[in-house]
Amino acid sequence: MDSQGKFIYSLDFELLWGVLDIDSVEQYKKNILGAWQALPEILNLFDTYGVHGTFATVGFLFAQDQNELIKYSPKIKPEYDDEKFSPYTSEISPFMLKNYDNKLYFANDLIDLIESKKHHEISTHTFSHYYCLESGPSIEAFKEDLRAAVAISKRKNLSVSSIIFPRNQYSKEHLEVLPEFGINSYRGNPISWCYNSNQVLSRILRLLDDYLNLTGNHCYSLNDIEKKLPYNLPASKFLRPYSNTFKFFNMLRLRRIKKSMTYAAKNNKIYHLWSHPHNFGNHIENNLKVLKEILIHYKYLNETYNFQSITMSNLGEKINANHQSHKLT
Repeated sequence: MDSQGKFIYSLDFELLWGVLDIDSVEQYKKNILGAWQALPEILNLFDTYGVHGTFATVGFLFAQDQNELIKYSPKIKPEYDDEKFSPYTSEISPFMLKNYDNKLYFANDLIDLIESKKHHEISTHTFSHYYCLESGPSIEAFKEDLRAAVAISKRKNLSVSSIIFPRNQYSKEHLEVLPEFGINSYRGNPISWCYNSNQVLSRILRLLDDYLNLTGNHCYSLNDIEKKLPYNLPASKFLRPYSNTFKFFNMLRLRRIKKSMTYAAKNNKIYHLWSHPHNFGNHIENNLKVLKEILIHYKYLNETYNFQSITMSNLGEKINANHQSHKLT
């Protein structure tokens, strides 16, 4: 396998399904509708600077409407102890509403736009924005959720081969079923103790770490990836949305990301940046400006150090091919 550094950019594409448990429609409507404007602009920037994005898409978004959503929904649904996590019973879900704005819940046109670019990947974010570590759901419900995600993506002749777990919730048991569905890679948490704990101190440190290098560059080499399916391609950094209140900190955040990208390029390592399209839905112009600066820097690193953009599934395929070839020698 080639030894050049790699740049992964993954996006959790979920619209309102990702926030049913924490926000009302009105609280987050501007961000969700803004994603319809922002995502085509993100794609244009990716095209301009040669970046191949991984769009981990909630299966619900593939449905045309409520009827098609019901058609593809699994018979075994996750039964959360806390019902606020279930999109099937949420009072602001199309399953429960008679009148709703399609653009908040369904995204066929945007999925078609992503797919038309060919060099991007449409990954899965599970069918129902499934929470693996919330109490209640069985592993069988998770399997049925994945089965539904694969089935609805096949309606567009898409083959899903990587996954991003909602809220980065997963266990060894969940990982073990992924190869059954042809999934070769997933995005794990950054490699640092504070990203694997939800204690108050860890959350504070994670926030500060977005602006100051407190825990390292969060880059890793191909040799660091365990040669076992599915392959863990850990996140390096979350691209936080632009904030008018903290303009100075926005500059620190951008510098933090660019310096770590440079480290990855110079040392032939992997840097994995991620965000949500709806993060760009408010302050669209400013968020796109930040993204453009990152992608300009990527282009410089690509031309100077042969830093290469790659999708999660393509990197997973390269790792798998390399692993299999070594087993034969």
